[in-house]
Amino acid sequence: MIEQPSISKETEQTSIELLLPRKETLKPNGPNSTFAEAPFQSGEFAEQELQTKLLVANEIIRQAIQIDYFPDSAAEANLAGDCFTSAKYLAEYLEKLGVSGKTYLVSVRRNPFNGEQRKSTRHVVVLHELNGVFRTVDPTAMVGYGYGSVSCECTFKDGVLTSLGEEHPIYEHVELLTNKDKETIEKINRLRREYYTNGKVDIEMSDQLRREVEASVWGDYMSSWVSEIYYVLAMTCLSQGEVGKYQELSAKVVDLDPFKPKVAEVPETQEVTKEKVRVAMEAYTNEVLEITRKWQKDVRKIWSEGDQTKYHDALEKMQWIFRELKSVGHISDPIPTFNLNNKLVAVYNLNPRALHEAHLTAAWIKPNSNRMGVWAAAHEAIRQVGPIVAEYEFNSGISGDYGETPIYFTHPHALKPENRRAYTGLSTIMLINADPEEVDLAKKKFRDEWGRIISQKSGLSIPWFDGTSLRWNRFVTNYIHSADNAAESVVHFTLAYPHLSLVNRWSYPHPNL
Repeated sequence: MIEQPSISKETEQTSIELLLPRKETLKPNGPNSTFAEAPFQSGEFAEQELQTKLLVANEIIRQAIQIDYFPDSAAEANLAGDCFTSAKYLAEYLEKLGVSGKTYLVSVRRNPFNGEQRKSTRHVVVLHELNGVFRTVDPTAMVGYGYGSVSCECTFKDGVLTSLGEEHPIYEHVELLTNKDKETIEKINRLRREYYTNGKVDIEMSDQLRREVEASVWGDYMSSWVSEIYYVLAMTCLSQGEVGKYQELSAKVVDLDPFKPKVAEVPETQEVTKEKVRVAMEAYTNEVLEITRKWQKDVRKIWSEGDQTKYHDALEKMQWIFRELKSVGHISDPIPTFNLNNKLVAVYNLNPRALHEAHLTAAWIKPNSNRMGVWAAAHEAIRQVGPIVAEYEFNSGISGDYGETPIYFTHPHALKPENRRAYTGLSTIMLINADPEEVDLAKKKFRDEWGRIISQKSGLSIPWFDGTSLRWNRFVTNYIHSADNAAESVVHFTLAYPHLSLVNRWSYPHPNL
């Protein structure tokens, strides 16, 4: 990826009204759209089935939120935050859209395949209920197990969801958050923000929060959240040279949540505490390896059989596999990042709002530009529209690690054999500091001018990279592609990284971004 030059369009904030569109502005996707197979393909939003309404609303939140791992009230007011923030906004947005049913904020065990050592995680989703039927809805704007999901229909009793059909629930262990729990989470997030911003916290004030939480009644499902209070206190004490106090507090951290490798890495941590972490992480790693082997087998089977109806399931599991193996250190490759307004952003944190506010649009220089000798002219035409802030080359027509073909994830029409062949060759993938309409004009102008000069017309053949010929198709072999909106820009800029892309062609695209 190239370094970011000075940009011509500055980042702008999007209003909450645009980020959370009214139901009247939610429209179905057209049959020729990148998102033609996404939920909501015809009719009005109000007429859709409940599952579709939940999926659409969930995608709106995921694509509109700014990731902030420890938000305060000011961040949340601007729709920036973590899973807790996302869940709160989703519950409010479902009500705004007039979606029937009740919503609850719930704590879930993020990885339901974990052993009993994991009593809780810091993960909050929405539990939706209508006429005694429950679903979890997870608007977390990240890539991994459960994120972005709407579960199957379930019954709910004693903190456990049980499927009403053959499909397994995404999360089985669910606990309703009380108002006190929610208040505690907000206070802990403020404490974490202070620590990760300043490297320390006010010991007296933080200890007051610890005493306040200890005096209240809370269930095991809050233990991972509460462990963060002790962690912040422990690290602050260590920074002040209070090793004994650190050791006492870090032991409490691990008692509440043993899945804390960052504690075990601190030299001053007591050996007995480190051992608790090692035992928990070893059990977790073994479980991750077991479940990911199953997922890998499922994915390879889908691709080997070529069942297009299951390609979305395959992509979903590819994302789960990467996330879980990365979490236990079995993938050491660095996460691809790019420079967005002088801030390095991981590919999996790239969402439509980020691109829309930064005036960034994805474009490709297609393989046929190389074959026809016009790559340099195409690149210059794009560069004239605005600064190219990120760029890489990728052959999207070749198979990946599981037998997948990346171009299939970009558009339903890419499934046609001749279209796949058209992308077997190097494409140049770019982000341009310009709005979609500006890039579109430059693209069309270039196609028109160079199409006449080369005198290629639909139906004629050109020599191709594999030694055979390829029929010219004005919809495919047309030099340059550019995205129509920010959601499509995310899908198409992450062409080489579908397992890390927050948005895919089965997502409902945010209409205002």
